Amino acid sequence: MTFSLATVVYKADLKLWLLQAKSIDKYVPEDILGEILVIINESCDEAAAHVQSFISDNLGKLGTHANKTRVIDGRSLLLDTCDIEGWRTQQILKLRSYKALAGKNIVITDSKNHFIRPIMAGDFFSIEDDKPRTYTRIRRDGQTQHKWLRDSLSCVNVSREYLKMPATPTTTPFPITRDVLEDLEALISTKFGSFEHLFSDKSCYATEFLMISSFVYKKFGSLDTYFCEDLVPPITLFNKVPDTARALELIQDAKVGKSHTFSIHSKRIAKINPEERDAIIDLWQELELVSDTEIEMIFSN
Repeated sequence: MTFSLATVVYKADLKLWLLQAKSIDKYVPEDILGEILVIINESCDEAAAHVQSFISDNLGKLGTHANKTRVIDGRSLLLDTCDIEGWRTQQILKLRSYKALAGKNIVITDSKNHFIRPIMAGDFFSIEDDKPRTYTRIRRDGQTQHKWLRDSLSCVNVSREYLKMPATPTTTPFPITRDVLEDLEALISTKFGSFEHLFSDKSCYATEFLMISSFVYKKFGSLDTYFCEDLVPPITLFNKVPDTARALELIQDAKVGKSHTFSIHSKRIAKINPEERDAIIDLWQELELVSDTEIEMIFSN
């Protein structure tokens, strides 16, 4: 069993993509990884060229995986821009990544994700039945993600009764199969014309992964018919959460291998405090993922 990796990269996360590339080389076996698709998410020609140049110069960091890696300009996957903001475009690129991949099984990632322990064939898809792995939680009324789920359900014509049901995460890595992405796009195209027209509506709070979750309910009746609900959650430091005390606990969890993926938002890096910075550097150095020069580059403004 193999899977393809689709990762979306933009200028602010380029330095973190370097960590992802090195972690793929270190932790992902050659025989379980099919293609690697790197999708550049930049609307400006100059920025897109800068990202393309940096990735091309550093493809060797992927080791033997470099020869199975393709880098594409994300604009080639877009039907039109419709004045869509970068993070909304990013969602379209993830949902449409299957069009540039040949395989059935896809793991969607962000460039801020990097692996911190050896990846095995069954980490993202079940060995027994090839189901994508996930984990779920309920979004409570009043929480930000509750309105995300509400609008995602509406987009795929699923009853709001499912607001009471568990839904998939909104974080990456996110394992999925191409048939679900194909069928979801067909539905959205029929109802809205395209993903572009849906996401250009700024009053709509639907998100890519909660739309997938909602569509799985529509197509299969339940999440566990399609998903295997035992994905190990990634360890993620977002822009504003968690606080430092919790962040240090999570970094320690990463050190002892409680997840296969660690992620940090580029905006958090820009304002990181010394305690968190030292703990993250210690993690990366223990994993032998960074040189001193790369550390300086990652934390430079």
